[in-house]
Amino acid sequence: FSSRGIGLPCSTTQGKMSVLKLFNKFAGESLVPSSLSLMHSPPDAQNMSEVSLSPMEISTFRIRLRWT
Repeated sequence: FSSRGIGLPCSTTQGKMSVLKLFNKFAGESLVPSSLSLMHSPPDAQNMSEVSLSPMEISTFRIRLRWT
């Protein structure tokens, strides 16, 4: 039994990620930060394509997807 070639390659993006890449079969129409209850968005909220996540923090976003 050889352990070479087993495992997943790891890389870091310093907490930044493209959320729309997670949904391959969908086209992203909007991604907006929101409160944890999803009832409120900041007044200056803008449509985003990339989010920055901090370790040990909870972030919520309202996302609208379209089937492609």
